[in-house]
Amino acid sequence: MNYLKYGFYGFILSLILSSCSIFQKDITYKQSTSVSLADEMQLEIYQDTATVAFEKSFYEEIEADAKKKKEVDLDELYASFENVPEENLPVFSPEQTALQVNAMSGSVELKYTDEVQKYINRFVSKSGRKYMSKMLALSQLYFPIFEQILSEEGVPEELKYAAIVESALIPNIMSKAGAVGLWQFMYGTGKEYGLEINGNVDQRCDMIASTRASARYMRELYQTYNDWLLVLAAYNCGPGNVNKAIKRSGGDDFWSIYEHLPRETRRHIPKYIATYYAFFYHTDLMIAPMRDMVKYTDVRTVMVDKPMHLGQVAGVLGLKEKDVAELNRTYLKGYIPAKENKSYRLVLPTYESGLFASYQDSIYGYNRSEYFSNEGKLIAKKKDIYPSYGVNGTGTRISYKVRRGDYLGRIARRHGTTVRNIKKWNGLRSDRIRAGQRLVIYTNKTPKTYRASTKKVKAKGKNKKLPYLPEKYVYHTVKKNENCWSIAQKYEGVTQDSILELNKIINPSALRVGQKLRIKEI
Repeated sequence: MNYLKYGFYGFILSLILSSCSIFQKDITYKQSTSVSLADEMQLEIYQDTATVAFEKSFYEEIEADAKKKKEVDLDELYASFENVPEENLPVFSPEQTALQVNAMSGSVELKYTDEVQKYINRFVSKSGRKYMSKMLALSQLYFPIFEQILSEEGVPEELKYAAIVESALIPNIMSKAGAVGLWQFMYGTGKEYGLEINGNVDQRCDMIASTRASARYMRELYQTYNDWLLVLAAYNCGPGNVNKAIKRSGGDDFWSIYEHLPRETRRHIPKYIATYYAFFYHTDLMIAPMRDMVKYTDVRTVMVDKPMHLGQVAGVLGLKEKDVAELNRTYLKGYIPAKENKSYRLVLPTYESGLFASYQDSIYGYNRSEYFSNEGKLIAKKKDIYPSYGVNGTGTRISYKVRRGDYLGRIARRHGTTVRNIKKWNGLRSDRIRAGQRLVIYTNKTPKTYRASTKKVKAKGKNKKLPYLPEKYVYHTVKKNENCWSIAQKYEGVTQDSILELNKIINPSALRVGQKLRIKEI
């Protein structure tokens, strides 16, 4: 056939076909005067044994390589790390580390800084490697759960490393500020995102419920900041501090507002990046998960619709009660307060979770008189394997109504406790309170003492006048409509209570315009 009549394309086609005789055996041409030129030249190749053979060989080779990588015995690889002398452990230069960090960036934009390097140095030190080894072991249980939930909620999976920075993957840990759990929820924020928190149940310690709540909180923060590092910053120090830093700096990403953030948050994000780095390159750094640290990593959940104790679950399913408790830190006393219209989640090893449905009635009745009274009330004494998470205090629980002129320092002194405790019991992020607000307080004082103390404090209406020492203190001149709380917001690291204490103020409502207040020591 004369292909030249089709012009340039025909010429090219004739060259290809003349140089490949194997194609000419198996090609059928479609010609029609009623179709376009392009359709006339369309070829159907039914068989090309040479090409098929080449492709099959090529893809088999790729699949074999991939299979080899998957079949690497990680236990064997990790075991090889144990015999490497300390002086032979890999060390990367700052230039190499910077390239490695930059190569990790995905949805979360990472940046190498001196502060990041400082934390990396800690993690690759002798004690740091041991810590990371523990985190790698714990992650085998928690990370598959985190990844699934973060993905479902539209949050980058890289944010799973934030849980290590927040809690070191300890489900029942409590911070000094009163934040609890893997994702460090304060009481108020936890309740806001649907977590149940009471004397029997604290879902801030629930690996599933707390992760879901955390993902939703972070997703909402992202809608505000459109920067995942800013989300982590706001998660750590609160949106208010991030907003102030943005306003002061004029920036709109984490690194542009870095210098204006609280010191703890300036450390928090570099630590997150360094943690991510240590996990991402743990085999290159020869860090292996700690052996035998986590007993169960393959777990499933079942729903419980009858009240029962974890001791009953363990007894029937042949597990240790301590192991069941470690998977279910949610239940503060080991008691699952389920009922017909309210079921609760129970985490079990995969095999035992399959047995639960068949043995649920047996579990419910197992040694029941040791755990519950005839009326169904819990009578089993709380064991040490069920630690308290700090939601409740000691002493008498009272509900205190905040009065005009009250501040946390005064309330704490009046009830024989501390500001930190009051904030912890009530999930307060700041020292700000308002008249009429109800606070939960645990105290060993009697109500009569409160009334006498209140009258005594109320009688002292005048504040002491202190000497003016500008060489020792930073001062603030009170303006119209300002109070101690609003003044504290203008200075980093300053609280309403610290101003009251520093100025010996006993009646905050007695501030006057033009008054000079000590803010902090120079």
